Amino acid sequence: MTLRPGIESLANCVSLELPTLKNVIYCSPLTVTADTRVVDAIAFMSQARGSNYETVNQELPPNPEKASCVLVISQGQLLGIFTEWDVVRLTAMGVNLSEITIAEVMIHPVITIQQSQVEDMLTVLSILHQHRIHHLPVVDDNNYVIGVITHEAIRQVLQPANLLKLRSVSEVTVNHDIYAPLTARLLDIAQLMNSQKINCVVIAEPDSTGRITPQGIITEGDIVQFQVLGLDFTQIQAQTVMSTPLFCVHPEDILWFAHREMQRRYLRRLVVTNETGEFLGIVTQTSFLQLFDPLEITSVIAALQEQVAEQGKELKQSNQQLQQEVIQRRQAEEKLHQAYTSLEQQVAQRTAELSQANALLQQENEERKRAEEKIREQAALIDIATNAIFVCNLERRILFWNQGAEGIYQWLASEVLGKNANEILYEKTSPELESVCLSVLKDNSWQGELHQVTKYGEKIIVQSRWTLVRDKFGEPKSILIVNTDITEKKQLEAKFLRTQRLENLGILASGIAHDLNNILTPILTSTQLLPLRLGNVDEQSRQLLKMQQDSAKRGAELIKQILSFAQGVEGKHFPLQARHLLKEIEQLIKSTFPKSIAVQTYIPNTISSIIVADPTQIHQVLMNLCVNARDAMPNGGILGLEADNFFVDEHYAQMNPEAKICSYIVITVSDTGSGIPPELLKRIFEPFFTTKEFSKGTGLGLSTIIGILKNHGGFIDVESQVGLGSNFKVYLPVSDQIVTEETDKSKISQGNGELILIVDDEDSIRATNKATLESYNYRILTASDGIEAVSVYAQHKNEISVILMDIEMPSMDGIRAIQVICKINPAIKIVAISGLVSNKNRLKGIGACVPIFLSKPYTLKELLETVQMVLVN
Repeated sequence: MTLRPGIESLANCVSLELPTLKNVIYCSPLTVTADTRVVDAIAFMSQARGSNYETVNQELPPNPEKASCVLVISQGQLLGIFTEWDVVRLTAMGVNLSEITIAEVMIHPVITIQQSQVEDMLTVLSILHQHRIHHLPVVDDNNYVIGVITHEAIRQVLQPANLLKLRSVSEVTVNHDIYAPLTARLLDIAQLMNSQKINCVVIAEPDSTGRITPQGIITEGDIVQFQVLGLDFTQIQAQTVMSTPLFCVHPEDILWFAHREMQRRYLRRLVVTNETGEFLGIVTQTSFLQLFDPLEITSVIAALQEQVAEQGKELKQSNQQLQQEVIQRRQAEEKLHQAYTSLEQQVAQRTAELSQANALLQQENEERKRAEEKIREQAALIDIATNAIFVCNLERRILFWNQGAEGIYQWLASEVLGKNANEILYEKTSPELESVCLSVLKDNSWQGELHQVTKYGEKIIVQSRWTLVRDKFGEPKSILIVNTDITEKKQLEAKFLRTQRLENLGILASGIAHDLNNILTPILTSTQLLPLRLGNVDEQSRQLLKMQQDSAKRGAELIKQILSFAQGVEGKHFPLQARHLLKEIEQLIKSTFPKSIAVQTYIPNTISSIIVADPTQIHQVLMNLCVNARDAMPNGGILGLEADNFFVDEHYAQMNPEAKICSYIVITVSDTGSGIPPELLKRIFEPFFTTKEFSKGTGLGLSTIIGILKNHGGFIDVESQVGLGSNFKVYLPVSDQIVTEETDKSKISQGNGELILIVDDEDSIRATNKATLESYNYRILTASDGIEAVSVYAQHKNEISVILMDIEMPSMDGIRAIQVICKINPAIKIVAISGLVSNKNRLKGIGACVPIFLSKPYTLKELLETVQMVLVN
């Protein structure tokens, strides 16, 4: 039906610049016929977009929302209307929308307005407020549909908008506690909208304190879209389809801000929350239009007119008072004119004086500006400096603290200003610090290293520079301190010094090892040979020979440790799994260590990487650490074995010179023993340094570990606290090789009378080797140095099958002798022998004739097997 204007007089009582009706008419509404199915109409509403509003504010973008209603038309005549709210109502009632037409559910009769009868926006607002509708069709005098007016159109163009800037969100907030949980079904949401007569439901969850926090929102437009998509309203939960993110405003926000947010985000309502995010209510387009209730606008204007009348009276009184003041002012001006004439002369004279003074002042102002600019530049430099720069008075109270100081000490300027620097930066005041203060007062400056602490107790070392600052009278005023954190630098220096010291000791140890190898070699071979040569040796003599042989072997093992420390004893390397290594070590120590020591082994399933290593040497490393752990727990405790993956990055490698950037397996041997004092911790890897009794340790165990790990490309780290035990971490680089098994099928057999040349400067070695090989049916020639070896070989070159050549010899060493002999006969078979494993690398430059290498000291079996292998190949 069509409503006649009911409050036309309101438009005539005030003069308001309101938009005309044509400014808010949507000229292309969505229309359907009465026999259209409801589901099709809903689909049309969901697809319709765009805007034909003739807005008065050209800055506002067109509204891209879907159509919120359809008009039911027959031959241009309006039969009824179907809105989003009707979709919600029907959904809540459970009506099957696919089986009914628009004619069965449309709203009829329809409230309309004739374009020719009303041109005033207040009339439109009155109709919308009076009937509580959101859609108002517009018809011509023949009742043909022209368009439709909605809340959205009015909100976008309604003026004066300044009313929105004077009102807050709280004035139009719809306060209610209606919300639905995240698990609510869509059918529950639709029924809640229908029963409460609301066009949207906020999805929220209360927390443990009962505070309601909004999570999303579902509107009547969403219900329409869900019907189009064919969603199951009885199964789908709100949390899966709700609109997020939420756009919220606070109660104290001005309505203009909320209005702009709606336009910018193309929304028809906003959620209202407090500062903690608690749900308070919603603001809708209808809420905005309440502010433009014609009666309310009229009452506001009437109140403004009353204020204007009252202000008019006050202005009249003020005008009369102003006229009296003007008369008094004229009288005063006459007196001032007389005084002005007499002052002109004085002013002229004074002006000349001021001009001169002003010129001087301008000059002073320009020194001052340059000085201030320089100060600002210096202040900026101070703040971007990485050094800690601060100022203390003579009582050591902090007066200035830059950003560099905040970074180094972790104290903010606001936390330390006015406090005593000694209490902030030092664990305790030392006599050294007092002497520094006295030195600054005496010599005006001081520099050196200081040990300090950060806010969190971390110990640091700084390079400190102190400068005494004096006042304009030359009296001491404060101390400027510039500190540079050199903690990392000092740590690196300590590591480099330790590495250099160990390398120097390694050179000394390798020389000793060479001589000892030459001494032990004949002892070891002769003690093995004598029982074979002397078949009738009595039991006591056999025991003595066995004792001598064991002692020689112990000496040989000691030499291997020395060589491992010096350069690393090079043995055969095989692909190994850390898991198998630790299991073998675990079984060994459980069977040999006291029962008072519990063994705990942890090997994660993620450990499957392979290391390439000499298994004997790695066993030696781990057993050495386990024995040390056992000795540290004389009364029992827990010995831990653990393996893990570890990747060394660039930063870690810079802090640890032994490490390189790659993946490692880290094996940790830990104990709950007595721990190592800090003053001893830095010396434990030095050779011959030990804290054990004289008969219980040589001091070579940990230094040998260093050599072995270095030879394997690894390194070791240690952490220990007195009374809390120690953790030794062994790092070995990961390899991509595959574990294989190697079998040794070689057997010792008699020779066939082959002629062998033995070359060694040690008489005892020549003698024992000669006796050994002759016992196994070999013929022997000997030479005491390289020159003699070349001479002997030249005489018997057609007979000699193998040469046993020592490397370290006087006159001509073994390397040079091998080169000369190879020129005579490149096919000659040579076994190079040395007590220094590093000599093996020297053989690489010999050329085509590459001999086999045998390391001293060697056993009788190793010597015979090497000779047989050379002869066979």
